[in-house]
Amino acid sequence: MHALIRCCLHYGVKIYTNAKVGEILVENGEAKGVVLADEYFHPGKVIRAERLVISATDVKQNFLKLPKGKYIPKPPLEKIKDINLHGVSLLGDSRKND
Repeated sequence: MHALIRCCLHYGVKIYTNAKVGEILVENGEAKGVVLADEYFHPGKVIRAERLVISATDVKQNFLKLPKGKYIPKPPLEKIKDINLHGVSLLGDSRKND
């Protein structure tokens, strides 16, 4: 994550920290921005992306909860629902290799 942040800053990307997202804005099947959640100090603020949206949350939140009813084709949706997030983290698999 640190390397990603450094790369983004190098190219002039704006990074919002501690900004809980309430909704990912989807247009024509692509993420185009976010709406901040009510718990953030700018509730409902819309942040539009020029090129891309990067998220630090897990795949299930990004595709099942945050698009707020936007259409996601059934085949990828079923694969996302089948993903097991137990026992893994951003730093890798927490299970010991024996």
